[in-house]
Amino acid sequence: MHFALLLAVVLQSVPAAPASNVTRIPIHGVVLRPDGAPASGARVEAVATCPGHVDLAAQADAASDGSFSIPGFPATCTPVSLRASLLSEYWLRTGNDVFFPTPNGTAPVVRPTIGAPPTTITLGRRGGKLVFDVWDEATGKPIRATVSFTRANTKGRALGILQSATGLEGQSHSLFLPPGAYVANIDWFSCGSRSFFPSQAAFTFSVSERAVQAVRLTVNTREMETIPSSDNPRAFHLRSCISDRSIPAGC
Repeated sequence: MHFALLLAVVLQSVPAAPASNVTRIPIHGVVLRPDGAPASGARVEAVATCPGHVDLAAQADAASDGSFSIPGFPATCTPVSLRASLLSEYWLRTGNDVFFPTPNGTAPVVRPTIGAPPTTITLGRRGGKLVFDVWDEATGKPIRATVSFTRANTKGRALGILQSATGLEGQSHSLFLPPGAYVANIDWFSCGSRSFFPSQAAFTFSVSERAVQAVRLTVNTREMETIPSSDNPRAFHLRSCISDRSIPAGC
């Protein structure tokens, strides 16, 4: 009897978890084009900053009237950054991004509260679609490679570097970029089970607004100069290694 009474007192003395720690407040808003028209089908991305340097992400597509709703995040995950894009019509993702000297459109940062008014995201600029691959003349096949892209003619402004890669079997890859001139450098390419780091001239190309630009970066793996690496410590280019079984003679 005494033990049961003591247990009841102990249980009652344990504080309940605050409701705010488990309540998820939905985020409502609307995506608009620069002229104020609703951006039907726009993709909205939400990223919440949580304790412990952890970010949570969610996304939603805008309805025909441009409205969207994100289910919400744990209350301790705040603020929430919102960005939007409509790549089917070449509208690039809003906010601060590589290759933009100023923010593109709007990218609101919100702290969700019950009853808060809808948040408006306005699209900014349209870009173009780049489809690229890396072609090896030595084998007549595309190769797996990592490529770094930079903007050209930026008048001394550093607008960052974007790195991307072709597929495991050399399949082409696509990117949406702001209009303008670009420089591409091949960072490394794979040949068999090995990776090689070329030392060669850059490739240049341009991207136009609302257009698809196909770019083939053509190389010859038997003639390319390389730099030293763990797979190629003496920086052989592949033509020099035909008699060396440890280095493949062409990809």
